[in-house]
Amino acid sequence: MNVERSTSQVSRVSRDDLPKLGSWHWCRFNHDDEKPIEELCCVTHIGSNFVRTEFYTGSDRHTSGHLWKFDEWLENTRPEPNWRQIMQQRSNDTQRELQAAVQKLVQDCQSAHLVASQNESPIETLALTTSRTSPEEMKSKLIALKNETFPQGEKRVEALTQRLVGIQKSFCLAERAQVDKMNKALSIVDERLFALELYAGLIESVKQIRDGKPADAETPIAIRQMLRYMDEETLIEFDKGGLDFANLEQFDEWVARDENLNRIAPEPRCIVALKVRRNDKDYGFARSIGEAFAHAEWNEHNKKTYLLLRNGDRVFRLESEQEFKPRLIPFEEELSQPFEREKWFSRSSSYKPEVVTPQDFEFDEKVEERRKLMMQYNRIVFLVQGLLDRSKVFSPHPHISLADSDHLAKYFKLVRDEEKVLPSTHTPEWEKYRDDKNKAVRVGCFVYRDEPEEESGRYSRDRNRPKYGYDAARRPHICQVSRVSKDRKTVTLRWSLGNKTKERWVIDMTRPVPNKPNYYYRKMLTDDLGERFGVQRVEMNQVFAVQAYRPGDYKQFLCDAYQKGRYLRWAPALLNAERWHMERVKQEQIK
Repeated sequence: MNVERSTSQVSRVSRDDLPKLGSWHWCRFNHDDEKPIEELCCVTHIGSNFVRTEFYTGSDRHTSGHLWKFDEWLENTRPEPNWRQIMQQRSNDTQRELQAAVQKLVQDCQSAHLVASQNESPIETLALTTSRTSPEEMKSKLIALKNETFPQGEKRVEALTQRLVGIQKSFCLAERAQVDKMNKALSIVDERLFALELYAGLIESVKQIRDGKPADAETPIAIRQMLRYMDEETLIEFDKGGLDFANLEQFDEWVARDENLNRIAPEPRCIVALKVRRNDKDYGFARSIGEAFAHAEWNEHNKKTYLLLRNGDRVFRLESEQEFKPRLIPFEEELSQPFEREKWFSRSSSYKPEVVTPQDFEFDEKVEERRKLMMQYNRIVFLVQGLLDRSKVFSPHPHISLADSDHLAKYFKLVRDEEKVLPSTHTPEWEKYRDDKNKAVRVGCFVYRDEPEEESGRYSRDRNRPKYGYDAARRPHICQVSRVSKDRKTVTLRWSLGNKTKERWVIDMTRPVPNKPNYYYRKMLTDDLGERFGVQRVEMNQVFAVQAYRPGDYKQFLCDAYQKGRYLRWAPALLNAERWHMERVKQEQIK
């Protein structure tokens, strides 16, 4: 399984005249309509086709970076071996400027008699100040100091302080570049540790959900590409929002049946990736912050990935902390596609991404992205090798090494079911299917009507109170039509609420009370007032004609990949109609 190789291989350029990481150079910047400017810069990165330099821009918070092609670098730079002396001289000059700026600010305050000089008393009253100069002159000096002199001096001091700190930080640019290089090396170490954990089985657990006869030792292991979702495949608890992580035992029972197992994992030896759900489950209104956090945590559990492992009649479910999204193995041409970048602000209808070539600055970044993508797909390789070497899931089997291309070709098969499957020619549409069946709605026929949450009082205290003249909690999903409007936009539903009775107490003349003449016991009588019915008027698009449904129609939606993610829209109506027809057949067989 050669998923880790890419056709975009780049040979790193090595030239003797290229700079070293952390070296300092005079770089000439050519600006439009201006004379070239030379700035002392540090080399912080050397790529496959470019050099990156940085220097502090008179601030301790920002550095200016520039990318140079190799030809541009040779033409516009020259090395500076004595950069430390130059930076130290800049630091000394900036310190002198800072001291002068602070002294100027002090002198301005002294001239306004706000700060006492060394020969004067440190405490000076307003009377002493006004006695030395006229009030008008004193007022003008104070206003100028407040609005102009002091803000400008303070801004000058702040700028010089930041420049001085930036110069001092420049001494560490070379060391910081070395640290960044070591961090990239450590990321590779993390990847190797991660691969070791996968191989050793430190972050996964295997549960056997069916036993039986294993496949032959020479049977290849099929790795299926598509990522499936348990709730969409099983339709377990479709009328309660669908399956979640608490129903994994039900999933195990479902997949253990032959007809379901052969649909999900048809090969004798097979690996299939499944998530619990594609979308978050609605757990209802959170009545407290703790309950809201609990709902979020439950949906995090619903995003876990499981691997279904089949070995003949044996079936295992592996729980892994790893994310195998968006698929288990890459598309056939995914890792050999040319590198591309998006064009910003392009409004053309014939827009095409630009191809990134080895001469572009983004080339190294794209190569790193492709390497990480290959590492992501290679996780299944490490995991399967660990299962072969350290577990009995696929036993019996010969010695298999995934690093051997001959073993890969003989003992593994890549099933690209997501890539190769042909889309449905006529994808079923639920609304169109429902409207077509509803043409058969007549008075007396049965229809399915789901209960909207707002009608059942889900977010209020009136959940169990009667609404619309009936008890919402007691209305069945399948009701009978009692009236259809002339424009066929609305229907009136009717369902039985059971017989209405009235209880009353009467004297039982046949049971006299002992030792009490003319006294008799009482008894309860129940009068049957007849059958009661609930009535509701709804829109035609809110019902589904159950009698027009044909058993098995739901399979066209279940087998369509486009509609699986929308099963909560069609499954309640179609599967309730399927049950209604099955119960009707049973009743006819009993008769």
